[in-house]
Amino acid sequence: MTPNLDEVRLLVDIDVVDGESQRAAAKALHALGPRWALVKGGHLRSSERSCDLLYGGPTFTSSTRRE
Repeated sequence: MTPNLDEVRLLVDIDVVDGESQRAAAKALHALGPRWALVKGGHLRSSERSCDLLYGGPTFTSSTRRE
């Protein structure tokens, strides 16, 4: 599952604004049933870096790039 941030908000009622809320959203999306949940951070305005976060339970994998 790879929703954009607006879709994340609609699916799990979490407004992704920082790394902590991004992790919470990934866990909540994963709890809906997919094997993997990817929350992309390209639309986050709180950072000059974009961090994509992959969660498949129990650990996270992240990929960070400079915008």
